[in-house]
Amino acid sequence: MKELEKRNLPDVLRMNDGSCVQGAAQWSMRRKEIMEILKTELFGTLPRCEYTWQCEVEREENHYYHGGKSLIRIARMDVTINEKFFSWKFHYSLPKSEKPVPVFLMPTFTKLLPVDSIPTEEICDNGFGITNFDYQSISTDDGDFTNALSGLFYPDGARETHDGGKITVWAWAVMRMMDYLTTVPEIDKDRIYIVGHSRLGKTA
Repeated sequence: MKELEKRNLPDVLRMNDGSCVQGAAQWSMRRKEIMEILKTELFGTLPRCEYTWQCEVEREENHYYHGGKSLIRIARMDVTINEKFFSWKFHYSLPKSEKPVPVFLMPTFTKLLPVDSIPTEEICDNGFGITNFDYQSISTDDGDFTNALSGLFYPDGARETHDGGKITVWAWAVMRMMDYLTTVPEIDKDRIYIVGHSRLGKTA
């Protein structure tokens, strides 16, 4: 507790008004407070704006992939924000199954196809699907907020103190992909798991 006080970190089990959390119902309220703290102090929030999205499968291979055991699709996500358009591509691999399968959604540091960069065959052999995309196809990993998807949120590249940064922009893109994956019949929409490493772990 002394270390928390020294770092000026909030007490997880104490409400913003100073009262202690008593029971599950109050914890639900405290969780919302913590989420607001994280958004304000750590990740930031993106400007509120109207948006639309649509996704199209550009190519599918289901005869030879993993010896015919799996299928791979290359899809394109299109988003419009404040009447400005942006799109990016991603891949997803699914085991052939009679019932919807759980899927990992994974932003990655590589532009390679998933079969070349992660063990997709082993993942599919264990009954899971895997979706991945190059995180820099969403926005470059630097301080430039005028390019790609960032430019739709920050047309002049300028941000206020509590505005979201690149991690928040990448996470917004992941959420739109999740919106799409919940519509794919072969995917169990209640078991989509977002995973990542390093800054992409923070994105997840």
